[in-house]
Amino acid sequence: MLKLFKQGSVIVDLVSNPEKHAPVETMHPTYIDNLHYVVDSIYHTSCWGWPGLEPKKIAKRYSLQIAPILRDIANKGLDKCSPQIRAVVLYPENKWV
Repeated sequence: MLKLFKQGSVIVDLVSNPEKHAPVETMHPTYIDNLHYVVDSIYHTSCWGWPGLEPKKIAKRYSLQIAPILRDIANKGLDKCSPQIRAVVLYPENKWV
């Protein structure tokens, strides 16, 4: 799907997934001494392990981003949430819906 991006676009992966289990197929860990790489003219950077550099700030930032989503699910139920939220929920059967 990288062909859908404009050349020079940037993909930033903020999660901490094990290698080869990234949500973006072309994503792999980057490090402070090698912050990004390019695949098909698309820049990739990932923050795997970076939360450990400033854990309190990162935890607060992630909480502020995730709290509204969790509140929406709790208040409305998953079936009445936005399609974007429903699309990323992993069900126990390991099927993406």
